[in-house]
Amino acid sequence: MRILVADDDLVSRLAMEDVLHQCGTPEIVTAEDGASAWSQLCGEQCFDLLCLDVRMPPPDGLELVARLRATPALRRVPAMLITSTADRNTVLNATRSDLQGFIVK
Repeated sequence: MRILVADDDLVSRLAMEDVLHQCGTPEIVTAEDGASAWSQLCGEQCFDLLCLDVRMPPPDGLELVARLRATPALRRVPAMLITSTADRNTVLNATRSDLQGFIVK
């Protein structure tokens, strides 16, 4: 299983990597912002799951999900948002997106 973790906060990225390694995930790729994550997604690598921060340098997690769903080759990649942002608008926007999960840090 290959998972992409995109978060601009180093501590959050490292914590997510640690949790995923403890769960037995063999390969974790990280990105420090939305642009790096998008580059990884458009590259040769395939991912089984995306763990995306909502608020990170553009594109943010919600925009990345919108791009994914608009790209035929990436449309079916499972994505979840992992964020410290739980305000009403963010939660509503997340529920309107085609996500497999929304976790508040």
